[in-house]
Amino acid sequence: MFCVDRWATTQFPLRNYSTSDIRLVMINQRVCEYVKGDWQWDWMKMQDNLPTDILATIATMKPPQPDDGPDELMWSNSKHGDFSIASAKVPETHLHVLRDCKVANIIWIRLIPSRHWRDFFEADLKT
Repeated sequence: MFCVDRWATTQFPLRNYSTSDIRLVMINQRVCEYVKGDWQWDWMKMQDNLPTDILATIATMKPPQPDDGPDELMWSNSKHGDFSIASAKVPETHLHVLRDCKVANIIWIRLIPSRHWRDFFEADLKT
């Protein structure tokens, strides 16, 4: 998903960097929906929602192409995206349980205005 998955940055999903209110419909859009018919990035769809540094990062990436094959799931806790029992033994943190896990995350994005998502999702529990 364009706004939810960590495909453009390794640290946070794009919704955390949003510079404007992200409509709920955008949360479920796929990356390929931000590519024009000529297989180039659709900057018009992105420029009002993301800061320049994130747009510059995306500009270094090749947009999805028809011959790239289907999307694949990647395991974020391993170097190459492959799941293993060892990579699954990441200790659970309070921050993950309360804010970053997918279930909690869905609740927070519905409660917090999207203009505050970046501050909220980047903050640590100590502040």
